[in-house]
Amino acid sequence: MKSLNPYDRPMTPCWHCISFVALTAQGSAAVCGRARSGSSTSVVASPRRGCAFFTREVGVDDEPDWVPQPVSHAELQAML
Repeated sequence: MKSLNPYDRPMTPCWHCISFVALTAQGSAAVCGRARSGSSTSVVASPRRGCAFFTREVGVDDEPDWVPQPVSHAELQAML
């Protein structure tokens, strides 16, 4: 029997969220600007799936196939 998740939602990538900062680690992780546990940023390990705190950015689906380019660690440090 297949399990049922009544809270299942469509996948919403991190780059469609208002808290998205950048992709890092060659695109396998996303830096999130949502402060958690006193930290100013956090990392989401699966950016294509988003997270439970997803908040849609207005107008983000104007170009639904757009995927941001990953940034290096040095570029990320300059952004923050």
